[in-house]
Formats: sequence, C-alpha cells, structure tokens
Amino acid sequence: MKLLDEKKRLFGVVNPVDLVAILLAATLILVLVTVLFGRPDSALDSDVASDRTVEIVILGVLPAADSYPIAEGQPVSRFGGAGLMGDLYSYETRYSPREILIGDELTIMDAVTTKDVELTVRGPGSIEAAGASIGAERVRHGQMIEVQLPYFQMNGRIISLREVE
Repeated sequence: MKLLDEKKRLFGVVNPVDLVAILLAATLILVLVTVLFGRPDSALDSDVASDRTVEIVILGVLPAADSYPIAEGQPVSRFGGAGLMGDLYSYETRYSPREILIGDELTIMDAVTTKDVELTVRGPGSIEAAGASIGAERVRHGQMIEVQLPYFQMNGRIISLREVE
C-alpha cells in the first residue's frame, strides 16, 4: 500500500494538508475549552473541605426603608463571583451618621435618607498568610464586594475578617 495515492491523499483517505488543519483546529478547541471550563487551581479550589469557619462583616449603605428582604440563614454569594460564600449569620441596620454643616459648625447627625446595613456572613474557609477564603471566594479586608442574597443585593466593603470556633 502506497503512502500517497495519485490524488495526493494519505493512504487514499485524506489530504495531508487537510489533516494538519483538522488537527490544529481540534487542538485549538481543546485548549479553549480547558481555559474556559477548566478547574481552578487547587489552592483556590472551592471543593476543598475546611473544618474552620470564617466570618466576614460587610458594611453597605442603602436608601432608608422600613424593612429589607433579608433573613438570617439565607445563602450569601458575591455577584458575578465563583459561588457560595456561606450563610447570613446576622444583620443590623442603622441610620448612617453624616457630617452636616450648620452655619459655621460641623455637626454629625443621623441621615434620614440612608441606612447602614451590616451583614455578618459565616462559611467554611481559612485565613492564611497568602490570603483568606470563605466558601468559593477569595477575600481580603477592605475589599469592595457586591453581595447577593436570594431577594437582596448591595454593594459593600469588608470591614472585618476573622476565624471563629
């Protein structure tokens, strides 16, 4: 059996140039799928079980309202993030203190139009020298974060990060 036949086909089946193009396209698709859908690095892997519990406190400011659709025990994640961080352990709302200039004097008063919302979230994770993780997210103190609960979403800043028993 000849390697190339009279029509320049490899073993009479396929043109060698076409074969190279097909192999190159298949390799490119495989690399693209691996990059887009591949598993995260093992250090950042959200499937790694942790027997430690991390607590973060997130402070946000929202328009004043009588109630918000928040309940303790609801699952909490980061909007557009890697997945679930943990459960809402507690929350507190209070009117936001603001500096107001009255005449020549600077006074601190509670704003009537906005409230501070402080969410305490607990989930499995760890705090290491290289950074902290809670659930499927990598976090750090002072980080701006968009929090998502089942019926509630807000922008906030992480003001506390610690391990709890």
